Amino acid sequence: MGRNHYFARVAATSRSNGSRALARMSVNASWLKPLPAEANTPKFYSARPFARPRPFSTSKSVPPSKSFTSKYRTYAEALGRGPRSTPPPLHLDTGAAMIPHPAKAAKGGEDAYFVAGNTLGIADGVGGWEAHGIDSGLYSRSLMKYASEASEKDPNPLNVLKSAHTMCSTIPGSSTACVITLSGNSLEAVNLGDSGFLVIRHGQLIYKTREQQHYFNCPFQIGSSRDTPDDADVIKFDLQPGDVLVVATDGVFDNLSSKTIVRMAWEGVERSTPLTDLAQSIAAEAQRVAQDPNIETPFAEGARKVGQTWQGGKLDDITVLVSRVSADVSQPAGPSSSADVCMADVELNADSRGTSQSLPPKLRERN
Repeated sequence: MGRNHYFARVAATSRSNGSRALARMSVNASWLKPLPAEANTPKFYSARPFARPRPFSTSKSVPPSKSFTSKYRTYAEALGRGPRSTPPPLHLDTGAAMIPHPAKAAKGGEDAYFVAGNTLGIADGVGGWEAHGIDSGLYSRSLMKYASEASEKDPNPLNVLKSAHTMCSTIPGSSTACVITLSGNSLEAVNLGDSGFLVIRHGQLIYKTREQQHYFNCPFQIGSSRDTPDDADVIKFDLQPGDVLVVATDGVFDNLSSKTIVRMAWEGVERSTPLTDLAQSIAAEAQRVAQDPNIETPFAEGARKVGQTWQGGKLDDITVLVSRVSADVSQPAGPSSSADVCMADVELNADSRGTSQSLPPKLRERN
């Protein structure tokens, strides 16, 4: 009896502990809520890319192969990374301005340029040839004239420069050169010397050519020189509608910083200033700075880096081309060329002909 009584007490205790445990479980699980009835309905999804879910149904009215799908064939297309149509080709609208050196204005200066549809070029004759009785602008004008003609047959910039260089082989003198063309949506260019260009996008400078110099104030040059078109920097990258190109000779880059050029060009474009007027305003600002003996300029900074003393601006020929990239195919750039400030049907006399002689580098420095 005592043993059975003990067993009954243990069993009662166990039942009591179990009841308390169940009570605790019911309290701890009180936060659970019953799921909606539709949650228990099974769903099936199509294996086709980017397919919408198809509700489960035993009905034969909707064949399994006719699931609802997106208009996009792949996820890449849905995310905007699929095949896209080719954008329309771009073209250049260009304005130009030129201000000769005051002492060289009578002969038109020593710079030259051409604009032929989507191809353009700029050249700066080396003034050191004046000391030998040679017109320093003769070579640069000839180079741009022949470059304009060559661009109509093959607009590739390097081929244009090589062809023009060959045509000028009997003309004494030398020049820097930069040739640019827009092919489809890609800019292709060659640049030799210290002329060049910069590209502006959304008001920011995204590219600027580097100066090629043998030493300070002695740039690479083709003509009666040891440099050739193969020494030029070859440049290629894609452009976008709205990009702005500023092409100029060193008369601009020696006096105006890149920051100033970018600011002036972009503000002018945003105000819808005609490109010719915009190029003229940049050239006028470069001339104003060149005549200021107390202003800080890129040329003065470069002189100090090589231990030379220079204060203020640097008078020189100034040439600026401003081009805006456009995708307006309703007004494409025409195929006809217009070579400005270039030689037109020049007859070389006996004194200007002859073999091209090479001068020591010091004699080929700029004025």
